[in-house]
Parts: sequence; C-alpha cells; structure tokens
Amino acid sequence: MKKSTLAALCFALILTWENHAHAYLDANSGSIIIQALIGGLVGLGVLLKMYWHGFLIKIGVKKAIDESEEETPEIEAEAESE
Repeated sequence: MKKSTLAALCFALILTWENHAHAYLDANSGSIIIQALIGGLVGLGVLLKMYWHGFLIKIGVKKAIDESEEETPEIEAEAESE
C-alpha cells in the first residue's frame, strides 16, 4: 500500500472515529448549505445546457448543423434583394 493511500485512510479514520460531535447547525449554516446545493444544481443545469447539443451529436442522436444551413430566411432574402 502506498504511503499516500495509507495516510488518506488514517486521516479518514481519524475524522470519522468520534462517536459524539459537540456541534450544532444553526439557521445560518443550514441556509448556507441549502444555498450551496441550489447553486450547484443551477450551475450543473447551465453546464448541461451549454454542452447538450455537442453531447447529442457525439452519441449520434443529432447531426451537426452546417454553417450554411444556419442562415435564416431573412438573411437570404436580404442577400437576394441586393
């Protein structure tokens, strides 16, 4: 067993060995925990939204959109009228 693995195991045992925790959660710390969880979920949602299209292309559900297909009809109509 590597020294770093043994040290991490000993550290985890030291942290979890105590049976009685002489601590409490007041209203402020509870709201901070809830706020952190909500913020993490919102951040995860934004991350998924940003990379969702690329993920669908990678697994083969969607085809990649060519830049020429992305042009809107308004842009094409303006180009034809000139």
